[in-house]
Amino acid sequence: MKSKKRLSIQFLINIILSGIAIIISVGSAFGLFESHQITEKIPNIILFLVGLLIINGTLERKNRLIILEEKLDKLNEIISEDNLDKLKRITNDIQPTLRHIFKDYIQEFVDFFHDAIKNDKIDFYDMERFKISYMRTLELEQNKGNVLLATSLPYVRYFWSESEELSPMLKSIKDFIANGGKFKRIFFYELNDLNDMEVLNVLNGQIDMGIEVYIVPIDKVPRRLQKYFVVDEGGNLAWNVSIDTKQRINSMSFTASHTETDKYLNYFNEILNLDDLKKYTRIDVEEV
Repeated sequence: MKSKKRLSIQFLINIILSGIAIIISVGSAFGLFESHQITEKIPNIILFLVGLLIINGTLERKNRLIILEEKLDKLNEIISEDNLDKLKRITNDIQPTLRHIFKDYIQEFVDFFHDAIKNDKIDFYDMERFKISYMRTLELEQNKGNVLLATSLPYVRYFWSESEELSPMLKSIKDFIANGGKFKRIFFYELNDLNDMEVLNVLNGQIDMGIEVYIVPIDKVPRRLQKYFVVDEGGNLAWNVSIDTKQRINSMSFTASHTETDKYLNYFNEILNLDDLKKYTRIDVEEV
């Protein structure tokens, strides 16, 4: 409503300015302005009015673009709502007995699509699906040559197992880097971790994959920044994980919302600038 009002006012200004320019031009042509001083200044006055018309016209076009963007956003919102309504109607067509038995699962299904459509977000709790999603992310065409920023814990129990089950994912990281991609990963560690062979094997393994590794004591990281995530430097995609009391990943959330990805980019940069953070260089396990 306000945008339309702005356009109406600017349209009225255009008419007034055009009318003044026409009156001055016609008056000058028929000698209606007898004063010599006024006559000399008429071309400058007309140029000034034309300049105002151009500026006002530019503002008017800009406001029309704003109105168009508002309408497109509204249309996308309507389409999203319509899709969700259709989805809910489809679930109502499920045979009543099955719908009753599996109502929790069906609701999870609806919630899954609601988050994907409305919030550009997908949550799940399946570790196998997480590994597949991880690999597919690294295979994305848009990520070739991209820089991925991450935080993590340096433990096998967290994620970094050398098992055969994890090897395809580790290979996908190596392939990503071999194809021009870059990985920067910050590890949060406990006081005596750098004397632990398991931790050093994990950190050295990251170096061997070509990852740029940083370490910081977790007690030096503000609580609000103690998050475990990966975000691409362009802010197109991010995911974060939650961990249980044994520091194992138990849930994942992927997002393509720029509001969320910008948040993770800011988290990473804040952690990277902590006084106690340092770049990790390989430590020979035999020295420990």
